[in-house]
Amino acid sequence: MTAPTHAATGGIIHVTEAGIAWHFDTVRRGISTGICRGGLRDYRHFYNHRLRRFFAHERDFPGGSVPAYLMTALLEAGLSASDSTAMITSARMDWHAYACHRFDDLIVEGVVTAGVEQTAARAGDPAYYYEKDGEYLPTGTINLMLSTNAALPDPILVKACLTATEAKTTALQDTGVVSLRSGLSATGTGTDGIMIASDSRGPVRTDAGTHSKLGELIAAVVREALTFTFENYPAPWNRFPSARTAPPISQNKLNEALHADFYEKNR
Repeated sequence: MTAPTHAATGGIIHVTEAGIAWHFDTVRRGISTGICRGGLRDYRHFYNHRLRRFFAHERDFPGGSVPAYLMTALLEAGLSASDSTAMITSARMDWHAYACHRFDDLIVEGVVTAGVEQTAARAGDPAYYYEKDGEYLPTGTINLMLSTNAALPDPILVKACLTATEAKTTALQDTGVVSLRSGLSATGTGTDGIMIASDSRGPVRTDAGTHSKLGELIAAVVREALTFTFENYPAPWNRFPSARTAPPISQNKLNEALHADFYEKNR
């Protein structure tokens, strides 16, 4: 489950204590939530940087801000800031996980790091902080780096983020990770990040939702890699068997409920 040096979708993956760098062999159209050069852009490098110190205020970061700090981290990693994007985490880089899924001519692969013991949250919980004057809290983050050989228009890259986020939530719920605020199933950490790269030379796909095969592959990669981190590295203290996803409803019961509901609505 550790990342290979040569990525199936192209490029080199380099893991160090300081971070995980994904060097693509060609320019890739991608999307990134990275605070350093995030958005919808053309990229040659993805970088997931490990923050080794806690800074109580943004001005305390070297360079005076998080983007400036990450720019320096990119340069220290030998990456050009003009065609790279970076996100940040406190998770150990050697505790990453890799997964790759294929179908016909499609490939999706990903490298993830996950820390959920300080900031696991459920969407709708009371906030951890109110952003004001650049104050920060300790980071505990799920960072996803994904790549596909498919050519994805910009709106589909956004859709791919939605599918990956849903998959992240199911991985948390299936392993019983709970929010530190409510004790209910966590949906993320509140500081999560994602990067997705597509290849303009590959097969064009116009859907990355959960009904599509591409969406299935994206979700499978995210679920497999995250589940591995939760189960094979030191288990999060906020993981409880009683909070795991309940067993599925049988197809027979689904059919019975469907027909009964249809009858009541149309009688």
